[in-house]
Amino acid sequence: GRLAAIARPDACVITNIGECHLENLGDRDGVLKAKTEIFAFMRADGKAYLNGQDDKLATVAFQDGRVHAAFGSGAEADFWSEGTRDNRSITFFGIEGKGSVYAKDIVNLGLQGTKCRVVSEKGSFAIHVPAPGEHMVLNALAAAAVALDMGLTPEEIAAGIAKFQPTGGHNSIVQTERFTIVDDCYNANPVSMKAGIDVLKGVPGRKAAIIGDMFELGSDEEAMHFSIGEYAAEAGLDLLICVGRLTKHCYDGAAALAGRKYFKTIEAVSAALPELLEDGDTILVKASHGMHLEKLVAVLKKM
Repeated sequence: GRLAAIARPDACVITNIGECHLENLGDRDGVLKAKTEIFAFMRADGKAYLNGQDDKLATVAFQDGRVHAAFGSGAEADFWSEGTRDNRSITFFGIEGKGSVYAKDIVNLGLQGTKCRVVSEKGSFAIHVPAPGEHMVLNALAAAAVALDMGLTPEEIAAGIAKFQPTGGHNSIVQTERFTIVDDCYNANPVSMKAGIDVLKGVPGRKAAIIGDMFELGSDEEAMHFSIGEYAAEAGLDLLICVGRLTKHCYDGAAALAGRKYFKTIEAVSAALPELLEDGDTILVKASHGMHLEKLVAVLKKM
């Protein structure tokens, strides 16, 4: 709230209501309430851009100066401090019609990203999102929706999206002589972890995931880690390496996966990697930032 009060935004973009910060916010309804509090500080003629595919965000509406949303109890949230603000509006974005700005004709290019067509009231145009995963298409749609309202042309938007480059630790692709590394070790929650596994399972050749603990998940943290292990097993990965305290539950959840390993420390993983990996492997590295798996990315680069 403090930063939003300083910024007084013209545009507010919310990409999803995930299972993050649950230790403090309780559940996804708490996450929804916390994220939508930004609307209290949006300018009177501001606009929100929300992911229409997200079941929580799809319920959000502005009416009579209030935010209406499914906050669990059905209660409305009175965030306004300056009276009625009826001139706010919402643009929803999504895949195949899930919003007024949406993507169709989607072509998955694997680690090279996704090609698709953006459809809006202002026309349609082709884009190439140069980062893998459906979630990156949704991020590009959010950017396109804001840009269209700011007066950019389809050509300018397509050119800008095509130049996007992930920063280190944020789903960036590192090619070495031996491996392809998906460096996504800056942050993790159950939604983004599954998205990372989805990206990995779509690539050819041997697929390995090195995953660490996800923090701030609250009382259900063990079950959430177990479900990630199950998800990895269902994805048919060749190798799942779990490191940390909580990922012991990922290891247990992946009981159906023959190629699963568990280590308590980064040092133990580092020592074992030469025996576990093969030339040509594609390797996802993902965990909450406090696990410092960037140390393993550095090891992989030198192998």
